[in-house]
Amino acid sequence: MKTVWILLFCVSLAAQEDLATRLVNAPDEDSVARLLADNPSSVTPDLFEACRKAAQTALDRREHPDALRQFKAALAVAKSLRSDRDTAVALRGIGIAYRGMDRASQALASYEEGFEAATRSGDRAVEADLLRGIGVTHRNLGEFQQAIDADERSLAIYRELQDRHQIAAAVSNLAGNYFQSGDLRRAGELWEEAGRIGRNYPDVVNWAIPTLQSPTCSKPTVRPKMQRTGTGSRSGSSASAAPIGGCTNPTKRRRASTGASLWPYRPTTRAFRPPRWWIGRNCM
Repeated sequence: MKTVWILLFCVSLAAQEDLATRLVNAPDEDSVARLLADNPSSVTPDLFEACRKAAQTALDRREHPDALRQFKAALAVAKSLRSDRDTAVALRGIGIAYRGMDRASQALASYEEGFEAATRSGDRAVEADLLRGIGVTHRNLGEFQQAIDADERSLAIYRELQDRHQIAAAVSNLAGNYFQSGDLRRAGELWEEAGRIGRNYPDVVNWAIPTLQSPTCSKPTVRPKMQRTGTGSRSGSSASAAPIGGCTNPTKRRRASTGASLWPYRPTTRAFRPPRWWIGRNCM
């Protein structure tokens, strides 16, 4: 009898894996709906997790169109399960994929819908993750105050959950908003706080305070805003955006950075500069 149950379990598992593969490879949402309608007994939390993992793998590889399609399949499974938490997780993945494709309007809509689902589910960690996505998207759109508001809300939740890693990451993210909005002193204070809180988390330290010295640029450059139209393009481009100081040669700008800096904030312990990712993307 035990052998029979093991065989039945293996057959069921194989069938579920096959369905997950067909779902994430389905060409459109109608195909996904038909597959779920034809296999109602196979729609389980494990099926959602299999679809989510496949989509996350595509996202990690920066294959954003594939990740988008696969997260939509996971979303269909979550809605079939009537799981608000799984719905929120899938919508967050969809938002990240849209943002990777420079489709800010759809990304923001997905994050906001996901936040509503996360609120219904009561999962505070997922709520915070979605608020952080909302903040990043507002910053990409040049809407810095909305970005600050969303990141402060996510930071409050991470503090409530006492997750030091995410607290440090959220503080670093908040500093980026202030830096982009031109409040360099506040940005410096927050980046120092992020480095102090996240000293045991290399990913945070490498973002917040990679080498603590004066910044290599005199003031922030506002990145070109992403369009809300969802056309996959920006309203500006990095090539056409005015660089700091009007210099288009990165080597010359790096050499010029040895002069006096206008960065207004100096931390109390040691010299400081903005994180490497910010400098590489906005200054050098």
